Amino acid sequence: MKCPFCGEEIQEEAVKCRYCKEWLSKSGESIQPTMTQQLNNDLPQETSGITSAIKDRGTWVSRHYKGLLTSIIILPMLAAIVIPFYLVKQERTRKVQTQIEQAPAPEPAPAPIAAEPALPPGYEPLILQADISLEGTPAKAVDIFFKYKPEGSKRYVTERLMQNVPVVSYSAAERQIEIHIPAEDVENLKNASISGTVQVRPIR
Repeated sequence: MKCPFCGEEIQEEAVKCRYCKEWLSKSGESIQPTMTQQLNNDLPQETSGITSAIKDRGTWVSRHYKGLLTSIIILPMLAAIVIPFYLVKQERTRKVQTQIEQAPAPEPAPAPIAAEPALPPGYEPLILQADISLEGTPAKAVDIFFKYKPEGSKRYVTERLMQNVPVVSYSAAERQIEIHIPAEDVENLKNASISGTVQVRPIR
């Protein structure tokens, strides 16, 4: 049998000419193939490749959309868990700093108490009323006088009993001085204060 289009010899049962690629009916007449048949028969590899690419592309897009959707769901959940912990930590830090700032300042250590000077052998302490400030500064030493009126005399007599006696301590508020003198002098001053007046004069 010959092809009615190109005249080449083809088989009796042929449906399509292998030379001119025309479609034939069983009676030898040509038939118009459908678009689907033409795509499936003439371009099977190209169509298959495009379809496969489209499928692969759809799979990639679907996979990435799923990842994006998962991120959109998970990230807010993580933020809802992490942010409260962070805020609580910040609040605790702020409270600790506030407590430190409001804590009272430590009290200064008390000044060490000066040890009382040791008394020399045979000496005794004596407290006398006296103002020994010299232009606001206490004198470091004093002279001690005894003022009395002798019997039968109308005039007072002043005698110096002790000279250049070191002052151990002085209280300006109470106007008192402390001195360390020999024990016999303490007795003399006590007896003198009975019969007269003991005067203390700062050494200028």
